[in-house]
Amino acid sequence: MAALSQSGGQTRRASGGLKRPAQIAVLRLWHALLAGGFVVAWATGDENTYALHQFSGYVVLAALVLRALMAAFSPAESLLRWPVLRRQQVMDWLRRGSGRNPLFAGLAVALLLTVAATATSGAVADWMTWMEHPHEAASDVTLAVIFAHVAFVFYQYGGRPWLLAQIRRIKDRFGGKSS
Repeated sequence: MAALSQSGGQTRRASGGLKRPAQIAVLRLWHALLAGGFVVAWATGDENTYALHQFSGYVVLAALVLRALMAAFSPAESLLRWPVLRRQQVMDWLRRGSGRNPLFAGLAVALLLTVAATATSGAVADWMTWMEHPHEAASDVTLAVIFAHVAFVFYQYGGRPWLLAQIRRIKDRFGGKSS
């Protein structure tokens, strides 16, 4: 990431790539497309809204293909590359106890794999009905990984103090003020 540094208040470009703020914007837009498509597909999985379920499932599949293309054609130091979880990163983070938690990459990989399994099995289920049950199972696993991802992000970005404050407020309100 050394090529993506700020010097004199100016963000430099990675070798041949977008500036870091632009990469973050692209990733956020892609994340919104993927998450939105998955939520719509999950919420419309019944027979009455099957066309919308099918369409949003293909949107998710297209978003995954787009992400794979972005990763394949981005420079090595780009944020658009695939997240990588290395043992040494984990060991360094555990030793320091600060910096970006390497589990972000692990959860990102788990999410990409489970969403890909769900979207792919759904597309296959359109042609081979025996894939409907594996598709449903994959979506259940993906939902669990999504909840883990949301909980992890919430915890990492200050959710713990907020959560403890809410618990304290509830205790104070219903259990009387504690001394």
